[in-house]
Amino acid sequence: MRFTVDSEDFYYPASAAILLYSTFMSGTPNLKVYLWDDNESGLPCNKLDSAIIYFADLPTEPLAYVFPEFQNSRRVFFQGESFHISVAVDGIDGDTLSIVSDNADGIHTGERRSSFYVDDTWWNFEDSWGADYIFFMDVNQCNSIENPNPHTIHVPSEYETLQEAIFASFENDTVEVSDGIFTGDGFRDLTILWPIVIKSANGAEYTTINIDSEVGLENYENWHNAINYIAAFNSGIEIDGFTFINGHTERGGALRIIGGAPVIKNCIFKNNSVGTLYMPTMVRFGGGIYSSHSSMIVENCLFVNNTAALGAGIFIEGDGYPIINKCTFFGNDGTAINVSGTSYGNKARLDPTMVTISNCIISYSTHKAIFVNELAGYYSADVDLQCTNIYGNQNGDYVGYIESLLNDMGNINLNPLFCDTANFDFSIDSLSPCAPNSVQNSCGVLIGLYSPSCQQCIDADNDLICNENDNCPNVANVDQIDSDNDGIGDVCDNCPNDPENDIDGDGFCADIDNCITTYNPSQSDIDSDNVGDVCDNCVDTYNPNQTDQDDDGIGDECDSCTDTDNDGWGDPGFTNNTCPDDNCPLLANPSQTDTDNDGIGDECDPCTDSDGDGFYDADFPSPFCERDNCPELYNPDQLDADLDGIGDICDNCINTPNVSQDDTDGDSFGDACDNCPIVVNVLQEDIDFDLVGDSCDNCVDTYNPSQSDFDNDGVGDACSSSDCCEIRGDFNGSGDFTISDLTNLVNYMFNSGDGPVCFAEGDVTADEQITIQDLTCMVDYLFGDAPECVIPCP
Repeated sequence: MRFTVDSEDFYYPASAAILLYSTFMSGTPNLKVYLWDDNESGLPCNKLDSAIIYFADLPTEPLAYVFPEFQNSRRVFFQGESFHISVAVDGIDGDTLSIVSDNADGIHTGERRSSFYVDDTWWNFEDSWGADYIFFMDVNQCNSIENPNPHTIHVPSEYETLQEAIFASFENDTVEVSDGIFTGDGFRDLTILWPIVIKSANGAEYTTINIDSEVGLENYENWHNAINYIAAFNSGIEIDGFTFINGHTERGGALRIIGGAPVIKNCIFKNNSVGTLYMPTMVRFGGGIYSSHSSMIVENCLFVNNTAALGAGIFIEGDGYPIINKCTFFGNDGTAINVSGTSYGNKARLDPTMVTISNCIISYSTHKAIFVNELAGYYSADVDLQCTNIYGNQNGDYVGYIESLLNDMGNINLNPLFCDTANFDFSIDSLSPCAPNSVQNSCGVLIGLYSPSCQQCIDADNDLICNENDNCPNVANVDQIDSDNDGIGDVCDNCPNDPENDIDGDGFCADIDNCITTYNPSQSDIDSDNVGDVCDNCVDTYNPNQTDQDDDGIGDECDSCTDTDNDGWGDPGFTNNTCPDDNCPLLANPSQTDTDNDGIGDECDPCTDSDGDGFYDADFPSPFCERDNCPELYNPDQLDADLDGIGDICDNCINTPNVSQDDTDGDSFGDACDNCPIVVNVLQEDIDFDLVGDSCDNCVDTYNPSQSDFDNDGVGDACSSSDCCEIRGDFNGSGDFTISDLTNLVNYMFNSGDGPVCFAEGDVTADEQITIQDLTCMVDYLFGDAPECVIPCP
């Protein structure tokens, strides 16, 4: 079967997926799979690799995939190029295997990318899907090239570009690049898929890869780095002796390393940077090198003027054990080294990033020297820092995660004394603290990339320490002991135990001065409490601790009114106080108001509770107790039957919600439940049970909840109009119930006409009111079949 690469990216056939139909398997066959090159005429040529899956490893399910791996091929195929895969059964007569074509949909399925050869024609599987074919495949092999012994490939004498040489190489070959400056395609965005050594002929000073990448979001298609991909599953890759300049991409301005354990050594990274498509104003990961899930080794390298907010020199993330050794970092724009750790979802992974940084100089970055992501529970990272000089970084040298590592494991914070950085000379002065024989270098090894090559610094006291790094430049002190860490060595420090060096200038150092910040050359101390009189807050009273609770400048031992909140009332517990105790000692309350008389002022009372039932008064809300629904009556149960927020024991309508508690007549029954709201009736008597109290009922003995009084004579219709009632419905008093009565009722209800002559005769339904029901009843009576709705007069 022939496969053709249809994408713009390269393709490296490392394995195949073959679907077996074990139902038709017989005997004990082994499956052999071969990978072939194409002879440019559509037929297989060189055998690139082969794999065998033995019968014992074949699946027994009716349909199952097997995945033969091609471990020896190093051939890479580009768009339009083809390769061949053939299969065979290894066994005896009667052994059979059945292979099923993938019938999935999509442009990248097997049927669209593969074809078979029948009758001198290549047939696409997709076009012949479902046809009845029996395939017989003959493979004509031509001049198979065996993998040669490791050898050296030269660029540009043998291959014009570095990428061509890499793809032409085999495992453990060396690709050597001659002196010169190389740029353009073939020397950038490189891919390395197997273990090889890529080196310059004479070192980084003579071989430069100018990545020549454009910057800016508008130039995204012209972003490049030198190496864009290193196979994650391979170790044994070495990059040796190159200068990488002017790279710019999203991650890894010069090198982007994903997995593996490549060795990067003897290289210079200069003027490389990174950007992002998604946040154009933010510079991102790894100006020089971006490393993810890798155990790379970077040694003997120089990082200068690279740019990235996170890892201007090197950015590291993902699990792995990277090592950075004998490198110099100078003037990078951003944090020189960023260790972001590993994470999975929203929690740290168990396999952290473990970075070792040793024998390095990290100097003059525009941000921190080293940043380690310390987001608790999310990232997991650790840095082992040894024999490293971190100096002159704008946002701090030993800060954050590495703060405690100064002066530990040989780490120092001293000027490295480069010879001439303006002319790109990063070698160090012979008296540099990074020199292996420096008295300030406890490791005794070279720190940084370059050895001493100049002596420019002055050593006035001949103690082998340059004046710039000497804490006593005019007095020899090889040990540089500085007991008070003030930057002045003890042998020349007038106050070796006082970092402020007699800040008040009275001739007495802080460790013996009885007024450290106040000039007092006499050191007078009347009360012998070791506090000088000029700064003693109780001059005549012994008080060595100088406590002054209210900060009024008078010590507690001699203060007649210790008053922290300065409201004129003294803090309780101070025996010298002559002022009364403050009921809120920490909050000013000169009125000392205490509404609930509990000894705690309202200003600081956690629960002002006048009735003492544990619930706060309405005017004193508190987060420490709940509101009292009867603030003046003790009711710890807070019962409230009608749920109106007023407790039952103080509610003037216990069973009727009435938040306002209005009681117009003042008879202790709220208007909401008073049967005579405007007439005092303490007993709430109601003989006729019409919910209108006898004191205000216009028919005391007759049930009339509507209290209608048609003639406004003060006597309800229910008990005054029945005497005139002869015929209900006789609205006009004619002595008969006719359609004219209906007309009069309509005029009365809707046109402000005259009322009935006798109210009871107009109240057809006898419900003590004239409403639409009476009108309906009249209509039914006169024109319908419901005369029973008219109630006879009594």
